[in-house]
Amino acid sequence: MFTDENEAEMAEKGAEHGHADIPTFYTCDEGLSALTQEGQATLERLEGMLAQSVSQQYHMAGVRTEETKAEFEDGMEVDAAAMEAGQFEDADVEH
Repeated sequence: MFTDENEAEMAEKGAEHGHADIPTFYTCDEGLSALTQEGQATLERLEGMLAQSVSQQYHMAGVRTEETKAEFEDGMEVDAAAMEAGQFEDADVEH
């Protein structure tokens, strides 16, 4: 099972400290089932914030379609009404 004495010794020390039964990763269901009530409340609050953020700023084909915002973060003015979804998908642009 162990390739050398050091690995076996480290495993024994981990078992002594109660770390031997901790999985290295959780599946989504395992992780969610291990949440405390406080953790669940935080997750729900963050999901709500994310949903609100996405509904306020909707992106489609790389074009910001939010009507209340008339410019991109880089300051370039954009007329969202003149844009067509997908019109820049095949553009050969170097950044």
